[in-house]
Amino acid sequence: MVVIVMAFLFAVMIVMTSPFAMIVMAFLFIVVVMLSHFAMVVVIFHFVIIIIAFYFVIMMIAFYFMMVIVIFHFVVMVFVIILSSVFFFSLIWINKIMIFKSKY
Repeated sequence: MVVIVMAFLFAVMIVMTSPFAMIVMAFLFIVVVMLSHFAMVVVIFHFVIIIIAFYFVIMMIAFYFMMVIVIFHFVVMVFVIILSSVFFFSLIWINKIMIFKSKY
């Protein structure tokens, strides 16, 4: 914005001096305006890229968090099933030993 204002003031000063300079300064003013619009588009594009990257990071964190929870539940379920199986298997053997008074 400051560049546009400075270019406009410089153009007004040059216009007062010569008609040829008026054409040149009008062209330069148009170039400055176009460059400032291009700069705005580039800044908006970078902002959109940052927002998309931010959402991607959030989705990846959520995915990893979900995977940790799923793996944790799987490990807990396997651990509970294995422990219960071992416990019941040992109860069967203890019962068998007590009933038959054998070592096997």
